[in-house]
Amino acid sequence: MVFALAALAPAVARAADPPSCLGGGCDGGTILPDEIPADAPRFADYPARVVPITRPAPAKIVGAQRWFRTRLREGAERGPNFAGHYTLATWGCGAGCVSWAVIDAVTGRVFDTSNMATTQNFNVADELAQHTVQYRLDSRLLVVIGEINENPKMRGISYFVWTGAQLDRVRFIAHPEP
Repeated sequence: MVFALAALAPAVARAADPPSCLGGGCDGGTILPDEIPADAPRFADYPARVVPITRPAPAKIVGAQRWFRTRLREGAERGPNFAGHYTLATWGCGAGCVSWAVIDAVTGRVFDTSNMATTQNFNVADELAQHTVQYRLDSRLLVVIGEINENPKMRGISYFVWTGAQLDRVRFIAHPEP
């Protein structure tokens, strides 16, 4: 009986735990803000020339992309938000899951990002949960905090750089579930 009561008691947070961990909200698998390295790639390290676009090109959808044509079209219509003249289009794929594609706002070409087709933000500290994917119009850098492609080996903090045709991962800090 003592074991059962101990198991139900809330975990005691350490003084260094972020607010989301107070009262036992985190465990050994939670990705915390202090895990972002001080020497992490920065947006300024990977500048992109912003191309003024008054009317983005419609998405040129081919093959299996037809399954997501509505989301791709809507994404393309929003205009560039990444790497100078590209649009990161997103759509939900389940609880805490987001699917991705990159669309060239100049040509309409849709790039499948197979090395980052989906991201999941489960077991990420609340302070990071709203920022699990970070990108800017004036940079080619994309930061992902969480799991990629439903692969536990790709869970952690990833730094990708857009080459104009694909996302290349330039740094990875693994954070597997315990």
